[in-house]
Amino acid sequence: PEASNIAAATLRSFGMGAEDMTRVADVMTATANNSAQTLTDLGEAMKYTAPVAAEYGLTLEDTAKSLGALANFGIKGSMAGTTMKNILLRMADPAIRGQIEALGVSVTNAQGSFRGVSDILNDVGQAVNDLPDAERLSIFNKIFGMRAIAGGAKLTTAAFERLNSAIDNAAGTSAETAKVMDGGLGGVFRRLYSAVEGIAVAVGEALAGPLSSLSEWLTKAAGAASAWVEQNQGIVIAIAAV
Repeated sequence: PEASNIAAATLRSFGMGAEDMTRVADVMTATANNSAQTLTDLGEAMKYTAPVAAEYGLTLEDTAKSLGALANFGIKGSMAGTTMKNILLRMADPAIRGQIEALGVSVTNAQGSFRGVSDILNDVGQAVNDLPDAERLSIFNKIFGMRAIAGGAKLTTAAFERLNSAIDNAAGTSAETAKVMDGGLGGVFRRLYSAVEGIAVAVGEALAGPLSSLSEWLTKAAGAASAWVEQNQGIVIAIAAV
C-alpha cells in the first residue's frame, strides 16, 4: 500500500496519466535499488521536488537521477527534496542563469528548454574544477545559495553513469523486484502472513454486526446499572458493609 501511495502521488505531481503507473513504479524502484535512497525516502523527496520539477520541465527520470545521486552523498528524504527544489528555483532565476552561463555552461538547449540538471551541474563542476578552493566555494554559494550549497556542490562531482543507466533501462524493474522478494523463505512467510491477514479481515467483517449489537447492549446495560446504583445508594452501602 505504501509503495502504491508513493507512486500515485508522484504520478499526479508530474501530471502523468494512469497508463504511466508502471513507468513510475519502475523508475522509483530502480532508483531505490541503485542508490542509498529507500522507496520511502524517495517518496518523501518527491513530495517537495516533483511539483517544481514538473514546472521546470524535468522528466520523472531526470528528477529521480538527481535525488538518487543526492542520497549517495547522505542527503535523503525531505532534505533531498528541499535541496533539489531550491536548486531548481535558483537555476530558473535569470540572474543565476547568467552566472552559470558566464562559466561557459549552457542552462537551456537549442529549443530554449532547460537541460537536465545532472548535465548542467556536471558541466559546472568541470568548469570550476581547476579553480582554487575558496574561489570555487564562492561560485557555488552564488549559484546555489546557503540552503542548497551542500547538495549542489556534491552534484557537480556526482558520478551519474550507473544510476542513469539503471533508470534509463528501468522497464520491468518493479515486477522483477517483486518476483525476487516473493522468492525463497522470506516470500513464503510474506504470502502466509498476507493469507492470515486476509482471514483475520474476513472474520472481523463477519463478526462486525453481532459485535456491534453486543457492544450497544453492554453499553445500555452499564448505563442502566449505573443509574440503579445512583438511585439505591443505601442498598449498595448496606451490601458492601455485609
